[in-house]
Amino acid sequence: MGEGKERMDITISFRIPEYLKSEMDKVDINWSEFLRKNLEEKIGLEKLKNVWSEIDAMKDLINR
Repeated sequence: MGEGKERMDITISFRIPEYLKSEMDKVDINWSEFLRKNLEEKIGLEKLKNVWSEIDAMKDLINR
């Protein structure tokens, strides 16, 4: 998260199979924190992939 920005949380929801929820309840994991961390990581990776795609496109233009 950027510096100087106030954190404002929102709630999202999604459906999962009942068996999966049952399995989640059997382990001691803070699922909100786990999902938040993994969402941030995935977003970062996707942004990085986009940057590399742009770099590759620029390299193609330069090498014409």
